[in-house]
Amino acid sequence: MFTVFLDYLESNTENTKRLQSLKQIFTSGEALLGYHVRRSRALLPETKLMNLYGPTEASIDVSYYDCSNWDGFAEEIPIGKPIFNTGLLVLGEGNNILPYGSVGEIAISGVGLAQGYLNKPELTSQKFIAHPTNSNQKVYLTGDLGRWNVKGELEYLGRLDDQVKIRGNRIELGEITSKILGFKALGNRWLLPKKWNYHHT
Repeated sequence: MFTVFLDYLESNTENTKRLQSLKQIFTSGEALLGYHVRRSRALLPETKLMNLYGPTEASIDVSYYDCSNWDGFAEEIPIGKPIFNTGLLVLGEGNNILPYGSVGEIAISGVGLAQGYLNKPELTSQKFIAHPTNSNQKVYLTGDLGRWNVKGELEYLGRLDDQVKIRGNRIELGEITSKILGFKALGNRWLLPKKWNYHHT
């Protein structure tokens, strides 16, 4: 959505003139890249761009990064520091807390954390575990890889699994593969569910 917004601004200089009073833009849902920040700075130099991160299981956004601090070198934009009443950890094997610079799974704690998944106790116990240093708290294992950089900002480095995001929606590639493999071939025709009302020959 942000890419389309920037495309719109670039298509006509009048578009940017109409947005001179815009103070802040918040992005979330998919990874923000240096490409986006450079374009945003060029088109709206007086508008502050903030990169947010967080899953639904933790009330959507749990961290922020002010892109004014970006040095322009690394193409990946940090996801920053935790918001108020939220904790971010990078965990390794055995769910031990890793030191700065080490790559591990991002885990979230704090008041915004969900209690678990409705009617899914097994998944809840897998993803919502005891805090490594505080038994009175839970942490949510995001499945995201990350590390703390030397500035104390968290960097997002991808997924532990095959999950991808398209327009902010979680897509499990394994589910797609399973459906495709479930189709039965007869000669050169594929038998698809009747509700699709489509036959490929």
